[in-house]
Amino acid sequence: MLKAKALERSFRGDRGGGIPWYAIVTAGGRVLATADGPRGNVGCPVTAEEIAHFMATLRSTRQRLGDAELTRIEQALLENGRRLRGG
Repeated sequence: MLKAKALERSFRGDRGGGIPWYAIVTAGGRVLATADGPRGNVGCPVTAEEIAHFMATLRSTRQRLGDAELTRIEQALLENGRRLRGG
């Protein structure tokens, strides 16, 4: 992706943390939420804590998702996490 590093740095600064990483931003470029949870980058969320952070970003940034859609997303992530952990 052309200029990807510059774009990432504009939202993430010099913090590392791996990929995937996301930022939810306004049309004007103001950062509303990022993948940086209490213990670092949640990336593709697998643990209950990571999923909770991801879901909080969706809820707090006023995404156009209804309660049923949010529940489906959360349940799918939890199921995926269980499957990846062998449970």
